[in-house]
Amino acid sequence: MSRSKLLKSFVAAFTVMAFIGPTIASAAAEGDVIKVTCTAEAAIDDSCRAVYYLGLDGERHAFPNEDVYLSWYENFDNVIDIDEAEMNDLALGKNVTLKPGVKVVKFQTDDAIYAVAEGGVLRHYLTPSLVAVDYGDDWAERDFVVMPDTFFNDYQVGEEIDSDTDYDPVEAERGVLSIDDNF
Repeated sequence: MSRSKLLKSFVAAFTVMAFIGPTIASAAAEGDVIKVTCTAEAAIDDSCRAVYYLGLDGERHAFPNEDVYLSWYENFDNVIDIDEAEMNDLALGKNVTLKPGVKVVKFQTDDAIYAVAEGGVLRHYLTPSLVAVDYGDDWAERDFVVMPDTFFNDYQVGEEIDSDTDYDPVEAERGVLSIDDNF
């Protein structure tokens, strides 16, 4: 094949690829973070924007919001696009909960401040001073998430935190190596 024909073939192939868009993974693997590929016309609230964790149980687990996602990952660089048919073949499992030890959480109509322990267990801090012991005096500006009440049932309520030795956020975070450890 002549150089000219080779160049024309390359340009044609590249042009087709540019219009097709990003490469879609042929099959997601357990442990991947996945979403359906969005079209250029997809609205901000289109279901293709939803991000899931594909668990070792073979189920897809939704990240209910960006705060939960960012408690596990620094950015969205690891998200893999899959086609809608493949996504629909995956059973929907439990929602992903906040990573233990990373943030404290409050729900919209509940005044309690909670630490998150392994398994999505909420532990109620009885006083804000106990939160400050674990997360520092600026915890409300840095390490605090307000969640919609609709996600409260994604968690279980555990023992209260009533002393500065009842909970260690560093140990809580170290105790959960992957999202699968938290189901």
